[in-house]
Amino acid sequence: MPSTAPGSGTPVPPLSIDSLIDDLQVANRNLANTISKVAATSYATVLPTADIANAALTIVPSYNIHLFLEGIQQALKGDPMGLVNAVGYPLAADVALFTAAGGLQLLIIISAGRTIANDISAIVP
Repeated sequence: MPSTAPGSGTPVPPLSIDSLIDDLQVANRNLANTISKVAATSYATVLPTADIANAALTIVPSYNIHLFLEGIQQALKGDPMGLVNAVGYPLAADVALFTAAGGLQLLIIISAGRTIANDISAIVP
């Protein structure tokens, strides 16, 4: 009489070397695929981060200089609010841009985290 799994009443299949090797091959393939998926997701997360950093280091300072010079030009044309605008507009723009970029980065990281967690949990039956 074949042995049964405890509490289930169903017979346990006999263990053979072929089934053991097949199971190891499947586990190896699943692990390798999961590692590859996690690496790809992690790399895909870095790309938008690099784009945000590039814009923050190149475009934002240029935009700030442009806004500052517009404020100075406004002041030179006789509007005293131009001096306030020369300082205030770049600060306001930076707050808005960096808040939006930070929110976008947070969404990217959350999405990547979910994807990685799903990939890792898929290898555990």
